[in-house]
Amino acid sequence: MKLIYISLIILLLSYFPQRQHPGKERWTVKICTDPLSNSINTTPIFTNTSSLILLTAPHPFPKNDNSSRHAQEKQTYTITTTIRGFKQETDGDYHIVVGDTSDHTMICEIPNPDYVNSSRFSAQIKATRSKFEQMFGIPSKYKKIQRKVTLTGVLFFDFIHGQTGVAPNGVELHPLLEIK
Repeated sequence: MKLIYISLIILLLSYFPQRQHPGKERWTVKICTDPLSNSINTTPIFTNTSSLILLTAPHPFPKNDNSSRHAQEKQTYTITTTIRGFKQETDGDYHIVVGDTSDHTMICEIPNPDYVNSSRFSAQIKATRSKFEQMFGIPSKYKKIQRKVTLTGVLFFDFIHGQTGVAPNGVELHPLLEIK
């Protein structure tokens, strides 16, 4: 009888594969499920794109470190900026390029809601994504626009790997927690 139960469990597990998160570098930090995510200050600092791209990125860069945060990654920021373009990444995240009046750009991302259920910001991420879709539709390919918005998100330093709109220091707001 035990053999039948074990066989049934194995069959069910193989029939319903576990979904693996799509992220690579610092995935748990990106979606705020890392051990230090509870230390994030949720009272945002109001700033702008130009100031964020002047922040000093961590060195050496913690490309594969999923358990630590740079001091500045323990803070939320609010920026009033212009969306220059956006697209849906292959992992389902919304990749949003923003910039100020100069040529400075940076990336903001809204994660795929299928992978953020254990994030302390799950409800905010899902609400922000829904509002983004109401404002701009569901992106299929990169769409250029010029739309002024106010965004709030958790500061994150990403590994620079040729992303569209990447800041010179790799700074992002990821995840975004609010869009107005």
